[in-house]
Amino acid sequence: MSSPSRENSQEGPPSIGEDWYDLSAEGKIKWLLDTGDSQWGWVIYRCTYKPELDVLWESLKRLIVEETRRSAAHSDAPGIIEKVDWRFIEDPELEGASRNELKRRFRAWARTEITSYDIDNTTDSRGSRYSYFIQIDEEALLSLLNDPNNLTSPASPPCLKRGHVKIVRAWEDSDESGDAFDNEDWMKIQPNMIAPYFYIELDNDESWYTHYMPPPHGTALAYLGQHLQTMHLGMYCQRCQKPSRSFQAKKQHVIDSPQHNVCVRCPQQPDFHSENEPNEHLEKKHYFCVPCGRKFGGADQRAQHDVAVHNKCEECLHYLNSASDLKNFRTLYSSA
Repeated sequence: MSSPSRENSQEGPPSIGEDWYDLSAEGKIKWLLDTGDSQWGWVIYRCTYKPELDVLWESLKRLIVEETRRSAAHSDAPGIIEKVDWRFIEDPELEGASRNELKRRFRAWARTEITSYDIDNTTDSRGSRYSYFIQIDEEALLSLLNDPNNLTSPASPPCLKRGHVKIVRAWEDSDESGDAFDNEDWMKIQPNMIAPYFYIELDNDESWYTHYMPPPHGTALAYLGQHLQTMHLGMYCQRCQKPSRSFQAKKQHVIDSPQHNVCVRCPQQPDFHSENEPNEHLEKKHYFCVPCGRKFGGADQRAQHDVAVHNKCEECLHYLNSASDLKNFRTLYSSA
């Protein structure tokens, strides 16, 4: 959600807390646009230029644009369509271009777009737009057809629910052989994942691993994240939109994450929405004095502590500045 690529800010947009998780994908994009992003959408490189594939390429572009318009029009933020920029790059010099060549080209473009901070060396998220790009080679284009051997058959029109395209993490370096050091710098995705929902999911870097399917045989499927949330609910963090490998890992994530406010003293470990709620819970449920860091055996012991240490009036429950103030306050209160 946060990215230093937001214009004029190296810290990213301000947090909106729990409200963020209630927004639709289009609503989240609108929020990013309202807080600094000038456009949204990925760069899409065409890497095959056989004349017989021209019609198929144009069909792919049209389908992506039409589906984006449809998605936005039926959402709660239709205005985002005015700032979408699926940046289709067509340059015959990209015929058969390698991922490393595309990465270099993409990075050079990103540097011209982002001048407010060092995009090469930032340790923060660059945001979806400047972290990923789409590679369309001959294999990907042909995969859109039901019959790749018949480019013009009416029975085999291109379809975004069929085949795959390649999405690449632009800032993951490769070794001399061209393999990424972590071997996870790209994957195949369904073409209909070039869409608002997946664009905003990848604004959170961790979401890459939610969907990652090892190429060349694996292909990430549309709405896999929704499957994880429904079928593996106990291991998926709704608040952070992050999967865990086990129930124990999910439990530890909730304890460690600054996005959560958990009471570790309760067996059920309730998770509160604000930093103040756990303190109130500790005081009332566990007879805990937060300022002193002390736990008491019951309400009476805690009340005695408040009077003796924090100068609390037992009658009106006000805290006084000193023991003498408390004594004077009691005198006034009793004579009233």
